[in-house]
Amino acid sequence: MSGTAQRAVYRSSLEEHDGAFSQLLSLIPAKFYVPVDDEQMDTKYQKNTHTKSQKQQEAEERKAQSQAAKRAKLDPDNVKSVQEVQDDRRRRLDDDDELELEFDDDDDEEEEDEEDDEEEEEDEEEEDEEEDEEEDDGHDKDTPKDDHTEATPAPARRATASELRERLHSKIEMLHRKRNPAGPAPDGPPSTKQELMEERRRQRGEMRDRRRRERKEARRQAKTQSAPAKDGARPKSDVPGSARQAGLLVGDAAAPERSAAAPAAPESRMSFSQVDFGMDSQRKNKYAVPSDPKAALAALEARKRRVETRVQKQVERGQDESQAREAADEAQRWGKAMAAAEGVRIRDNENMLKQTIKRREKTKAKSTKAWNDRRRSEQEAQASKQKKRMENIANRREAKRSPGKAKKSASSAKARPGFEGSSRSFGSASSRKGSGRPQKRASESAPGAAFVNPYEGNKSLTPNERALLGEYARLAQTLRRVAALSTQISASSTHASVLNDLRVVERKMGLVLTLFKASVWAIVMQQSDAQDEAEWEELENQYDQMAIPEEDETDV
Repeated sequence: MSGTAQRAVYRSSLEEHDGAFSQLLSLIPAKFYVPVDDEQMDTKYQKNTHTKSQKQQEAEERKAQSQAAKRAKLDPDNVKSVQEVQDDRRRRLDDDDELELEFDDDDDEEEEDEEDDEEEEEDEEEEDEEEDEEEDDGHDKDTPKDDHTEATPAPARRATASELRERLHSKIEMLHRKRNPAGPAPDGPPSTKQELMEERRRQRGEMRDRRRRERKEARRQAKTQSAPAKDGARPKSDVPGSARQAGLLVGDAAAPERSAAAPAAPESRMSFSQVDFGMDSQRKNKYAVPSDPKAALAALEARKRRVETRVQKQVERGQDESQAREAADEAQRWGKAMAAAEGVRIRDNENMLKQTIKRREKTKAKSTKAWNDRRRSEQEAQASKQKKRMENIANRREAKRSPGKAKKSASSAKARPGFEGSSRSFGSASSRKGSGRPQKRASESAPGAAFVNPYEGNKSLTPNERALLGEYARLAQTLRRVAALSTQISASSTHASVLNDLRVVERKMGLVLTLFKASVWAIVMQQSDAQDEAEWEELENQYDQMAIPEEDETDV
């Protein structure tokens, strides 16, 4: 045997062994045979390992990027002038404009593929569920079964839309043959549930294909019209709005042939995603009321009036009133039920609306009262502050007019605590010796003390004259006390009426003192002949010691 023949025998033997071994390997699931990353295997048995490593990796990447950015910032070659930066931006914009159409085409194709894959996967899942249910119910005994099945591992790449569609159609045909080997009549209606579902799937597929073709055509027209629009001419688009509907974006080459060969079936109003109630937006707006309770109550009353008018018109036409009202009530009940199914909030309870209005009005009245009380209190506080401010301004004005009196009154009013401000304190002005300050007389220091007549011991006067001069001295002392009090009050008060009253009292007492002075001079003049010069000087000295204030008659 030659070497070539031996090599051929060996090769055929190896191929047989390899085929047998590959067939055995195909029976092993891929997840138990294909190796996985160590990191993924660790995450299966360890806690938070993948999360921690990912965080650490992200932190390291950020750190490396920041360091590279710092180094690049210090690189003198990276420093560009303003002209270079502008040229780069202009060049980048030109490149973007050139690649814009290509990117749009790629994105559209990717979106179409993704939507087709999602819809095909959903259909495939539905078919798998139906197949499982049928297998649970049991297959027909005459159905042939394959004895040898090869389990192929999962493909590494993702199946395309055409492959998924072919796989789906083949599975549908297989299930159809298992269910009814003889096959249904070609032109007859579907007789079983499986046939009905297959018919509906076929209709949905045709509808998706039709929408996909319309959408592609609309996109192609939009792209052709976008080019002249950039030059200044913007033609109107002839594509209707209904052409832009949701559906598959990947075209099916076999779809036109199937749609042409298959008979046109009536469109079904039943959909798996939603139920079409045949209700438009006007019905929804009809039974929806405003959120304001008053407006909602007014809308309900207007609706009642419209219903009553409609019933009256039907009665005028000859229809029974009770039947007309019953029909109107039935129509309202159905309309409300349909609107509620669409998501409209039905609020037609007039009692609850009235209670809501009453509650809101009560809350509004309470809030209004609280607001008015607050405004009143703020106004009172503002008025009191303004009054206090005016008083302070008046006090400062009076203090500026008479600074000495203001300082004296302030020092007496603001005495500090302790022995410092007391008359008995150590080292005070009253206890110091040789201070030189005149002491007050007993009559002036104590307002309530007994008055002592200074003319009581004068024997040159008669008792009546001594009494008259004593009263004159008492009146002069009272007038001095009133003048001192008026000065103190004027320095610490702003009431003009009190000051005017005090000035009137001073003037009246000054008039009385003038009369007393005249009587005293009359007495002196009467006794001038009988007295010698020494006695006359003594009387003048006594008169000077009395310190009677001179009063001007013009002030009175």
